[in-house]
Amino acid sequence: MNYVRGLRKVDPERALFLAVPEGAYISFFTKTDVSDAVKEFSLNLLVYNDYKQIIVNWSKAEDNEI
Repeated sequence: MNYVRGLRKVDPERALFLAVPEGAYISFFTKTDVSDAVKEFSLNLLVYNDYKQIIVNWSKAEDNEI
């Protein structure tokens, strides 16, 4: 969160994304409490498949409104 705050001061137009491996996303980020926290804290997520080396999903906070 400190990085987000610092980035907003230096470059407020830049969008910060948390890169998450697909396996971690499926096992952790799909849990209700975690999913709710991602929405509440307006986190942008980038989900990637580390075996195929591809991006599976981009998720911007504004697309995930509560």
